[in-house]
Amino acid sequence: MVTPIYHERQRGGYCRLHALNNLIGEQVCDSAQFDKYCDEYDSINKFSKGTSKQQFFYNNGDNNNIFGYVLEKMGYSYTMHHYDFYRNKTINVCENTIGYILYSKGHAFCIRKHDDKFYLIDSMKPKPVIVNPAEFCNKKILGVIHLS
Repeated sequence: MVTPIYHERQRGGYCRLHALNNLIGEQVCDSAQFDKYCDEYDSINKFSKGTSKQQFFYNNGDNNNIFGYVLEKMGYSYTMHHYDFYRNKTINVCENTIGYILYSKGHAFCIRKHDDKFYLIDSMKPKPVIVNPAEFCNKKILGVIHLS
Protein backbone atom coordinates (compact mmCIF):
# COMPACT_ATOMS: atom_id res chain seq x y z
CA MET A 1 0.00 0.00 0.00
CA VAL A 2 1.38 3.39 -1.02
CA THR A 3 0.90 6.20 1.48
CA PRO A 4 -0.08 9.63 0.14
CA ILE A 5 2.66 12.21 -0.34
CA TYR A 6 2.30 15.59 1.34
CA HIS A 7 2.20 18.21 -1.44
CA GLU A 8 1.75 21.83 -0.46
CA ARG A 9 0.78 23.96 -3.45
CA GLN A 10 2.06 27.46 -4.14
CA ARG A 11 0.40 30.32 -2.26
CA GLY A 12 1.89 33.77 -2.59
CA GLY A 13 5.65 34.07 -2.76
CA TYR A 14 6.38 31.26 -0.32
CA CYS A 15 8.16 28.65 -2.45
CA ARG A 16 10.91 28.31 0.19
CA LEU A 17 8.32 27.58 2.87
CA HIS A 18 6.47 25.14 0.58
CA ALA A 19 9.76 23.37 -0.31
CA LEU A 20 10.57 22.96 3.37
CA ASN A 21 7.09 21.71 4.31
CA ASN A 22 7.01 19.33 1.33
CA LEU A 23 10.43 17.96 2.21
CA ILE A 24 9.49 17.24 5.82
CA GLY A 25 6.10 15.86 4.75
CA GLU A 26 3.94 18.10 6.91
CA GLN A 27 3.38 21.74 7.68
CA VAL A 28 6.54 22.64 9.61
CA CYS A 29 5.29 26.18 10.00
CA ASP A 30 2.81 28.54 8.37
CA SER A 31 3.51 31.72 6.42
CA ALA A 32 3.24 34.02 9.48
CA GLN A 33 5.76 31.91 11.42
CA PHE A 34 8.01 31.67 8.36
CA ASP A 35 7.98 35.47 7.94
CA LYS A 36 8.90 35.85 11.61
CA TYR A 37 11.81 33.41 11.33
CA CYS A 38 13.02 35.01 8.09
CA ASP A 39 13.01 38.43 9.77
CA GLU A 40 14.96 37.01 12.75
CA TYR A 41 17.47 35.32 10.44
CA ASP A 42 17.85 38.50 8.40
CA SER A 43 18.44 40.53 11.56
CA ILE A 44 21.07 38.08 12.85
CA ASN A 45 22.88 38.21 9.49
CA LYS A 46 22.38 41.98 9.00
CA PHE A 47 20.27 41.55 5.85
CA SER A 48 17.37 43.76 4.84
CA LYS A 49 14.02 42.62 6.26
CA GLY A 50 12.35 40.11 3.90
CA THR A 51 15.59 39.06 2.22
CA SER A 52 15.56 35.41 3.35
CA LYS A 53 11.92 34.89 2.42
CA GLN A 54 12.31 35.39 -1.31
CA GLN A 55 15.15 37.40 -2.75
CA PHE A 56 18.50 36.12 -1.58
CA PHE A 57 19.76 32.73 -0.49
CA TYR A 58 22.54 32.79 2.09
CA ASN A 59 24.24 29.55 2.99
CA ASN A 60 27.33 29.48 5.15
CA GLY A 61 27.51 25.71 4.91
CA ASP A 62 25.75 22.91 6.74
CA ASN A 63 22.61 24.14 8.59
CA ASN A 64 23.44 27.86 8.45
CA ASN A 65 20.70 28.90 6.03
CA ILE A 66 17.03 29.84 6.28
CA PHE A 67 15.89 26.21 5.99
CA GLY A 68 18.17 25.05 8.81
CA TYR A 69 17.18 28.04 10.94
CA VAL A 70 13.45 27.33 10.59
CA LEU A 71 13.88 23.60 11.24
CA GLU A 72 15.89 24.31 14.38
CA LYS A 73 13.29 26.83 15.63
CA MET A 74 10.53 24.27 15.06
CA GLY A 75 12.41 21.54 16.97
CA TYR A 76 13.58 19.41 14.02
CA SER A 77 17.14 18.09 13.88
CA TYR A 78 18.71 17.23 10.54
CA THR A 79 22.18 17.30 9.07
CA MET A 80 22.45 19.43 5.94
CA HIS A 81 25.14 19.26 3.29
CA HIS A 82 25.24 22.12 0.81
CA TYR A 83 26.26 21.68 -2.81
CA ASP A 84 26.45 24.25 -5.53
CA PHE A 85 26.83 23.59 -9.22
CA TYR A 86 30.08 25.50 -9.57
CA ARG A 87 31.99 23.54 -6.89
CA ASN A 88 30.26 20.16 -6.58
CA LYS A 89 29.48 18.03 -9.59
CA THR A 90 28.22 14.93 -7.78
CA ILE A 91 25.34 14.87 -5.32
CA ASN A 92 25.46 12.14 -2.67
CA VAL A 93 22.58 9.74 -2.27
CA CYS A 94 22.91 7.51 0.77
CA GLU A 95 20.67 5.25 2.82
CA ASN A 96 19.84 7.92 5.41
CA THR A 97 19.02 10.57 2.81
CA ILE A 98 15.67 12.23 3.55
CA GLY A 99 15.74 14.44 0.51
CA TYR A 100 16.99 17.62 -1.06
CA ILE A 101 15.99 21.25 -1.33
CA LEU A 102 16.89 22.63 -4.72
CA TYR A 103 16.94 26.35 -5.37
CA SER A 104 17.68 28.89 -8.03
CA LYS A 105 17.38 32.67 -8.03
CA GLY A 106 13.63 32.49 -8.56
CA HIS A 107 12.33 29.26 -7.08
CA ALA A 108 12.84 26.51 -4.50
CA PHE A 109 11.42 22.98 -4.47
CA CYS A 110 12.35 19.59 -3.06
CA ILE A 111 13.05 15.97 -3.80
CA ARG A 112 11.84 13.74 -0.98
CA LYS A 113 12.28 10.05 -0.25
CA HIS A 114 8.90 8.41 0.22
CA ASP A 115 8.17 4.67 0.29
CA ASP A 116 11.79 3.98 -0.87
CA LYS A 117 11.40 6.16 -3.98
CA PHE A 118 12.42 9.76 -4.58
CA TYR A 119 9.79 12.28 -5.67
CA LEU A 120 10.16 15.75 -7.08
CA ILE A 121 7.65 17.83 -5.11
CA ASP A 122 7.29 21.31 -6.55
CA SER A 123 4.64 23.69 -5.24
CA MET A 124 4.16 25.01 -8.79
CA LYS A 125 3.46 21.55 -10.25
CA PRO A 126 0.13 19.68 -10.02
CA LYS A 127 1.56 16.51 -8.45
CA PRO A 128 4.78 14.81 -7.28
CA VAL A 129 6.83 12.92 -9.89
CA ILE A 130 9.28 10.05 -9.35
CA VAL A 131 12.88 11.05 -10.16
CA ASN A 132 16.41 9.77 -9.77
CA PRO A 133 17.98 12.39 -7.48
CA ALA A 134 21.53 11.61 -8.63
CA GLU A 135 20.56 12.59 -12.18
CA PHE A 136 18.12 15.37 -11.37
CA CYS A 137 20.28 17.18 -8.81
CA ASN A 138 23.19 17.46 -11.23
CA LYS A 139 21.32 19.83 -13.53
CA LYS A 140 22.64 23.37 -13.72
CA ILE A 141 20.92 25.04 -10.80
CA LEU A 142 22.31 27.25 -8.06
CA GLY A 143 22.40 24.78 -5.24
CA VAL A 144 21.17 21.74 -3.42
CA ILE A 145 20.78 21.08 0.29
CA HIS A 146 20.94 17.40 1.19
CA LEU A 147 19.17 16.42 4.42
CA SER A 148 19.99 13.26 6.29
